[in-house]
Parts: sequence; C-alpha cells; structure tokens
Amino acid sequence: MIPIAFRQSCWRLRAQRPASPLSRLAGAAEVDSLRDLVRRTAVQPLGSRFSDGSFRPLYAALEPPTCEAEVIFHWTRTFRLSACPAGTPLRTVLLTLGVHGERFLDVRAGHDDLHDPDSYRASQRFGLDAFLAGEDGVLYRSVRNPGGTCVAAIRAGVAETPREHSERRFVWTGDRFQAAS
Repeated sequence: MIPIAFRQSCWRLRAQRPASPLSRLAGAAEVDSLRDLVRRTAVQPLGSRFSDGSFRPLYAALEPPTCEAEVIFHWTRTFRLSACPAGTPLRTVLLTLGVHGERFLDVRAGHDDLHDPDSYRASQRFGLDAFLAGEDGVLYRSVRNPGGTCVAAIRAGVAETPREHSERRFVWTGDRFQAAS
C-alpha cells in the first residue's frame, strides 16, 4: 500500500460536560481546552479501532453526520455499561480541525477486516504497524455511518488545533440517545 497525501478539514465531536455516573467508568469527558483535546484524545482501556492503547490516534470524520454517528455509538456503549439513568443529558461540541500529511494510508476500498463492526483485532495490528512505520494516519470507511469517511491521525502534528463550530445536545432514553432541542 502506497501512502497518499491528505489535506482536509475534518469534524470531531467532544463531550462538553461529563454525566456523573460515567466518571467511574469512563473518566471525566471534559477537557480544559481545545489544545488539550488533541493531547488527551480518549483511548479506551482495550484500545480503539487503530490503536491497542499504546499510542493515541485522533479520530475525526469528513462529514458531521458521520462524526455524530461514530461518537454516539461509543457513548451509547458507555452509558449502557454504566447503567446510566434515562433522562441523563449529553452536551457535546462539534469541532472543525485541519488534518494534513504526506503519509496517510487509504483503506476505504476493500480491507473488510479493518472495518469489522465488532472486533478491532485486525485494525489494531494494522494501526500499530502504520504507527511504527512512521505513517501519518489512516483514511477508512465509517462503520457506524455507511457512506461516511473517517480519519485516524496517528502521528503528532498532523492535526491542527480544533475550533468550536456548534453545540449538540442529546438525552439518554435508557437505551439510546435522541437529539434534544
């Protein structure tokens, strides 16, 4: 696979205020500043799609609906595991940030093993190999929003400081999130 140059504005959604039942399980979702978001991108205890937890990719999407679908999927899993009560709000901020580099691996076509919705095993191995090889990141199909595109920035310096775009509010129903007005 030949790395490609990539330069585009991307979207990221971050929790603005942690829901108190989550602090035990997920830790505080609040970050002190937008720059802190880039430094402290949350890594799940078992890793994330392209990381086994030994390094911290910054995940973003090329389209706001894809960003929202990916983030809401993961928050839903966290709220279910924590038995969060219905009615718990989740305030988020949609961010824009530039992502650029000369060595992004484009796995959007094929590579079904890297897009498994239930297992990160193959994609974590791939991500670690890419990180160790000095690649800048990975472009991949959204697993949570068919037709959407995501980016995992795995090298420091390829993501610019994010800028706040708009606020999004959701309410936990006890089973899923719904948009709040």
